[in-house]
Amino acid sequence: MKKITFNKKDYLVLVDSERENKKSFLIDDINFLLDKNLFENDIENKENVNVCFVGEVITPNNNFISLPKNFQINIENLILIKNTLNEYKDIEKDGKKLISNKSFVFGEGINSDIFIFNKLKQYFLDFITYKFIYPKERLKINSNKPIKGLINIFRTISTEDRYLPGNLCYDVKDIKNSKTWILDDIYYTTLKKLAKKYGSKKDRRRIEKLRKYLISMGYDFEKITINNDTILQNIEKCNVGIIHFPIKEILLRYYKNTKLNEKYTIFAFYTKKFNYIWESLCRKALKHDKDFKKKIEWIEPDFKKSNPDVFSDYKGHKIIADSKYYRTIEKVFYKELYEYNDTQNNKYPIIILIPDIKTSYIGTDRHKEKELIKIGISLREIINDVIVNDTVSIDKIHTILSSKSVRW
Repeated sequence: MKKITFNKKDYLVLVDSERENKKSFLIDDINFLLDKNLFENDIENKENVNVCFVGEVITPNNNFISLPKNFQINIENLILIKNTLNEYKDIEKDGKKLISNKSFVFGEGINSDIFIFNKLKQYFLDFITYKFIYPKERLKINSNKPIKGLINIFRTISTEDRYLPGNLCYDVKDIKNSKTWILDDIYYTTLKKLAKKYGSKKDRRRIEKLRKYLISMGYDFEKITINNDTILQNIEKCNVGIIHFPIKEILLRYYKNTKLNEKYTIFAFYTKKFNYIWESLCRKALKHDKDFKKKIEWIEPDFKKSNPDVFSDYKGHKIIADSKYYRTIEKVFYKELYEYNDTQNNKYPIIILIPDIKTSYIGTDRHKEKELIKIGISLREIINDVIVNDTVSIDKIHTILSSKSVRW
């Protein structure tokens, strides 16, 4: 761990998978990091912990940054990882976000903003139960023509007389905006704000789809500016029926938390699954070709599909790569050496990539005609290639393969 100052803030900079001594941390900080599985107790030495995340955690006491495995601790890499995580903040795997963006407030326990978002999302998308939100008080509308809206048939009564034949007093739920009852605007504005920060693309699509449907039903939607000085009062004064009481309560809970002083809040922007981000970066930097298998004689193994991370076809050279988020390469890669070679008849180079300080040749495993080349690749250069659309990484890999692979 090393202290670095950036933008007038002091950061304690860590490295993923590295071991740290517990005595280096304040007890509150280490308890939080252990509780959220960002640290794990070292099984060999109870005085140590192992770092288990990449990203940024800001506690009331310290600002922490954890860099990927094999990264050097310096200000350039600190900035690079902050920018990379921000660039990839919406990346998903199997419909779930890989990067967590959370805040935890100390009070009666620790409450996460993402919990608030998930509750509001649940209420909003369950239209059958909640029908968005509306005041407890209903509207009484006299009309001799049918009207649209959420009408209570049983409370709608006939008021017809000889002067107004067919006149009815409709009992209608008030689904329009008003200046005195703005809980619908507060609800929608809060949901949209949290969805932008914590929701997946699928979440945001579902919310927007239902919003359009609600508009067709006669609802009004307005995003408003939240005034933290008056927000609790504005929520409290809006009466709701029993079915909408949980929505009102979760909004009160959220804004009471946000009014707590920032010194009681922990902000965390991190991932415990940087290996998937590493795979995505490698695909982009090494010119992954999703139609690669169709271009060659690819033979799938029995009963399963073989799926290396990267299929590259660049400058007339085809290569197949697996990106491993390891600190070192010590194991025997049976699948990569045998299965990946068999699937393409030992024709194209198969390589293993691990993140490293610089791009360099590590070694080659061979068995008869099978070949597996291991390369340490600069994560910094991979990220930069993706950001500026450069080819430094793949050009260096080609240079290594031109002298180390018999298939070049």
